[in-house]
Amino acid sequence: DDDVNAGGRGPYGSRGIQRISLMERVLSRARTALMDQPVRLEVAQQLAIEAMRAGLAGNSDTVANTIKSVSTFFKYATNCGATNLDDVTEQLVEDFIHRATGRHGFYRDPAPSTVHNRRWEIGELFEALRRLQLWDGPVLFGEPVRNKDGDATRPLTEKEMNKVRAVAY
Repeated sequence: DDDVNAGGRGPYGSRGIQRISLMERVLSRARTALMDQPVRLEVAQQLAIEAMRAGLAGNSDTVANTIKSVSTFFKYATNCGATNLDDVTEQLVEDFIHRATGRHGFYRDPAPSTVHNRRWEIGELFEALRRLQLWDGPVLFGEPVRNKDGDATRPLTEKEMNKVRAVAY
């Protein structure tokens, strides 16, 4: 057993030991943050990201995308005037999840799949904060949104309208 675990292949191999060690450090810092009430957003962000890296380490794409979204959320919360974790409200989170996306100077409502992904990523953030005992509010925010929207409609372009006229004639 010691040979298997020493090689990193057992449940407490080198990767498992590193993960446990990381979580021990994160939990220790979370206890310190709880004593320094109120918990500052910067501290909550650092702790949540470290905890999420340890918990989501199986899929590097998921970790990178989630951490990017979490960092964006904390920047958004700071821009909205929040300085402490207690300043984060359900409305602030909902506004972030449904915020417009901008490209090339044009803003539009996010696609249902974007809202779905943001909701999941923010849920992971607040679940990590709950596990660290830094958050006692809700983890799921708002109504669930389907990932795909099959009823999307838009006005016909002039070219498409001409084709309809030609076929109808």
